[in-house]
Amino acid sequence: MTPRRLALAFAVAALGLSALACGGADAPAPLTDEEYLAVLCVGQERYAVAAETATEAAGIAVAVVAFLDDLRAVAPPPDLGGFHAAFIAYLEAAVDDPTRPLAVAPPLPAEEVRARLARRARDVSECRDPAFLTER
Repeated sequence: MTPRRLALAFAVAALGLSALACGGADAPAPLTDEEYLAVLCVGQERYAVAAETATEAAGIAVAVVAFLDDLRAVAPPPDLGGFHAAFIAYLEAAVDDPTRPLAVAPPLPAEEVRARLARRARDVSECRDPAFLTER
């Protein structure tokens, strides 16, 4: 290997290691069930209040965007990754049609996961009405 190729290979390897080291630090740690439920329940409550009180769709859209921002900022518990992505997509579709969640049911986690979350929601002060966990 020529000195130039050796230097290039070393630089590429160093960049790769640097990206690995830095990439993990930027990613949020997965939340516990209770922490994730708090995010879901706060967003659901914010949306419900907006849907009841807003005089225009734009007022409801503000709640949808805030919910999306909150969800995008966190990593769900490991077995909720698929649900998390599907729920974000569901809310993204509601940005331009903010009353859509009133008519279209949200995606739900698998039944056994929903049951686990419903049990844990009792211990989460933000979850006063976690109906989304029990309704199908």
